[in-house]
Amino acid sequence: MIQSFNNKTEKVGDDLKKSIKKGSKVDIAASIFSIFGYESLKSELNKCEQIRFIFTDPTFIEVDKNRRQRKQFEINSNNIKKAISGSIFELNLKNELKGKAIAKECKKWIEQKVTFKTNVGHKYIQPHLTLDNTESKFVYTGMGEFSSAGVGYEKDNTILNQIIKTDDFEMTKQYFNSFEEIWNDPKILRDVTDEVVDYIADLYRDAVLGIINKLERYNGCILADSVGLGKTFSALGVIKYYQERNRTILVLCPKKLGDNWQTFLNNYDDNPLIKDRLNYNVLYHTDLSREKGYSNGIDLSRINWGNYDLVVIDESHNFRNNDPRKDKMTRYQKLLKHVMKAGVKTKVLMLSLLLLIIGLLI
Repeated sequence: MIQSFNNKTEKVGDDLKKSIKKGSKVDIAASIFSIFGYESLKSELNKCEQIRFIFTDPTFIEVDKNRRQRKQFEINSNNIKKAISGSIFELNLKNELKGKAIAKECKKWIEQKVTFKTNVGHKYIQPHLTLDNTESKFVYTGMGEFSSAGVGYEKDNTILNQIIKTDDFEMTKQYFNSFEEIWNDPKILRDVTDEVVDYIADLYRDAVLGIINKLERYNGCILADSVGLGKTFSALGVIKYYQERNRTILVLCPKKLGDNWQTFLNNYDDNPLIKDRLNYNVLYHTDLSREKGYSNGIDLSRINWGNYDLVVIDESHNFRNNDPRKDKMTRYQKLLKHVMKAGVKTKVLMLSLLLLIIGLLI
């Protein structure tokens, strides 16, 4: 049996979804591994017994080269590492509010099932994927990268490329044996699993540490980024940090985003951070203008605004003043007087859009 996929009308990802079974073993040799490649086949990959991945080009290692060769190597290696958080063809996915959540899931999956090794030299390793279902074995050739684009779910710049799948006994035997042979040869490959895990962890760790440092030093921080690059999950990391230090936390957001923030507090199947047991109050921008009534089960007439150690303001660029009145404070006035200046020393984290912040500075 031979099948071909052009990743346009026939996507190799669709075939992998049908072919991967519970307990499957998958071996991959490719130039790129992306967390979005994992996300596109997450349900199937989580069923696998084991996955072994070879970076076909040297990655996460030092090599002995002359100055010019070393510079080119470092550029290639850095590009491969950066592609883990999303290749150049996955910008649409990077602009969704899922990157850091996917990184956390991918990290956990790798720790449970995956081993990464890298080519340590310049010997050519043909990109391919082998699938062992015990009762059947397949080889996919021509699959250059394990990303959402590589499996056909995002457009790339390929004009002509065919990924070929076969279950031919002699061919599959040759690929399986060759993979096994080089996998166990330390002269050809080096284990870089820990390096990959650390790199993925840094995707959501670095931003959090930077924000915490700013909050501790200045009591305030503006996190300005493009839509969907993980502001919410960075903020949740900060919240977790202060929660573990017994701080009280308030999230102020537009009403349309209330469900998003509530999701991380509840025992829901789609709560990716359920094990973190996050704890914070969620109120809306407009609640600062209210003196009574209830919001998310909180009695606004009894709330102690001055008792919050950390206030996170989502979409702070939309945190506009209500119309000023002589007999009533604006939202900003109430935030300053009753939240920041009253009671405990309050730190404020403002989440905003990068383009709007730049516009204010120009």
